[in-house]
Amino acid sequence: EDGEIDVDAAIAVGNFFETMLDHALMQKRLQKEKHQQLIPCLVEILKGTENSTVTEAFAGALSVLALKTADAEQFYNSCSLFKRDVVEVAGTMLLRSSKERDKAAGAAAREALTRLLANLLLHPRFRKHVAKDDIIGGLLSVLAGESDSAVTQANALAALMNGAVQHADTPESVYGAVRSSLVKQGAVSLLLILLGMKGANLGAEVYTRSAGLLARCALDKEGRKKLCEAHAFELLVDVMSAANGPALGHLIRIVAV
Repeated sequence: EDGEIDVDAAIAVGNFFETMLDHALMQKRLQKEKHQQLIPCLVEILKGTENSTVTEAFAGALSVLALKTADAEQFYNSCSLFKRDVVEVAGTMLLRSSKERDKAAGAAAREALTRLLANLLLHPRFRKHVAKDDIIGGLLSVLAGESDSAVTQANALAALMNGAVQHADTPESVYGAVRSSLVKQGAVSLLLILLGMKGANLGAEVYTRSAGLLARCALDKEGRKKLCEAHAFELLVDVMSAANGPALGHLIRIVAV
């Protein structure tokens, strides 16, 4: 448990794994049965720490594993070996950090957590775990604040898109629940405000992903109702008139539905 591991040692271990897991040989070794418990150990330390540097290190290591694993099913089973939900762990930590006064102190940790969630949700087995209000609320908190970087915002949007987009290998109940939760927690208004900031301080990647996520919200019945409200539709038209490229395609699809 946290407190029994020296902070400097924990950081060193996390950094070691994050660096070594870039190598295919290390990834293969972790897939062997005798090394399987190493992955849930990383999850346990992430769950137990309150140190932002330790969080960054272990979220980074797990993120590399999620992105580069050759066997997604085994990786999912390994993460769950100690009965932990790694998606919930990361999402809860993100939400908790958003409530702290000085989020800048944990900016790197929040970036690592959002990257971890985005990479986990590349895999079908993990997607069902994101359909929870707290996790989605944690990701939306990244978009609502002003202290997170464009990279962190892009990561959060990627995670939400991975959960909300229709996939052949994901039940409709999963991506439907994600869309419903997004709408319920005010994502439509938030995304319209973000899109209205184009040309101010919103990067191209964040802009395009915001439009894409809004298009998924429009596929939800309540989401369509919100977009049909007078003030929302007027803002949508204004945003669309200034859009171009892939973002414009997303916005046209919103009007179409």
